Amino acid sequence: MATTVHVELIDAVSRERLGEADLPIDQLPESFAVSTTLHIGNGDWHVEKADPVTRAEFAASGHLRLVLRKIEHVDPKTILYSLPTLESALPALVPGDADALVIHEDDWRQIELVSVTHAAALDAELAAIREVISERGDLPGYRRLHVRERIPQPLAPARVPLDDVAIALGSPPRRDVAVADRGSVVAGGFAFAAGDGAIYGRAEHEHVVALCVFRDASLAALVELARTHDLVLVDWCATQVLRPGPRGFV
Repeated sequence: MATTVHVELIDAVSRERLGEADLPIDQLPESFAVSTTLHIGNGDWHVEKADPVTRAEFAASGHLRLVLRKIEHVDPKTILYSLPTLESALPALVPGDADALVIHEDDWRQIELVSVTHAAALDAELAAIREVISERGDLPGYRRLHVRERIPQPLAPARVPLDDVAIALGSPPRRDVAVADRGSVVAGGFAFAAGDGAIYGRAEHEHVVALCVFRDASLAALVELARTHDLVLVDWCATQVLRPGPRGFV
């Protein structure tokens, strides 16, 4: 059996030949079926396609054709974030996908009700977010991201029955909540239609532990709940805090 194989290298972008060489077979991987990176010259290249795929095959044929895409290394200092803040922990997930409200993981708890007992932590989080926003200047994104960690239980010590939320919203059908992936749903998650959006969150033992707003949800039904349980409505990315008033949140 031959100890070398003739390798042809093709640029995935230009489709032009990068070069060719006779290489020792034992220096090539057993298979290109798994993601493979090659270091060529001064750069790294990702193998997009190999023909044939396995060492046994190209050893027998004596020829290997690799389609490569150059890996561009980005300076972390040039990366910008699209949002100024994220909640630190995503909720636990369980299998499920039937008729779930799907939200992006970055949207989890971005607009939510928070107990006034967390006033100090709330102020500290908002101050950190405003600092991130102030550093943006004229850039299209944010230089860094503030990860919120101070309020893991936003409604505590209030105990808001899930049934009260459903009734306030007119008892619409309850849906599950999926965070980005339809193959799983939030454990204890719920979502109710409200106007052009939804009110969603998470419950434990039929009491709500997170109560959030999705898109252009109608907020009128939440005003009395917020007043009863001493809650404020917080839009973290906008650094805005609204309190329940006579005709809505103000």
